[in-house]
Amino acid sequence: MQGFTEAEEGFIRESLLLGLEQTELRDRFWKQFGTGHSSKSLRNKTQRLATAGGVPAKKNAFWTAEEEQFLADWPHQPSTGLATAFHAKFGSDRSVSALATGFSKMKKARNKEEEAREDAQGGAAD
Repeated sequence: MQGFTEAEEGFIRESLLLGLEQTELRDRFWKQFGTGHSSKSLRNKTQRLATAGGVPAKKNAFWTAEEEQFLADWPHQPSTGLATAFHAKFGSDRSVSALATGFSKMKKARNKEEEAREDAQGGAAD
């Protein structure tokens, strides 16, 4: 995978100023530049640019990779002990509502990524 271009980094910086959630930023980025950068690499770059640029981050705007993996691995609906298990592992900074929302958004984003890859593979086979 290649590094980010100046245009891509500029797009991310501008998007940070808009206060977009990570999934919205990712979707807009992919629409503009394609899916050459994974969701994870885009999130990591966004976090580095936000920290380096002094962009004020909303509280809990980004989920860490470990938190996302925990939600991805959760085998049940969020109402089945998710908050208790999450808080035991990561602390109680995130509310039950935020966890349910994060769980739902993460699942939707993963489904979108899988659909985009399938569409890209299907288009390449044509």
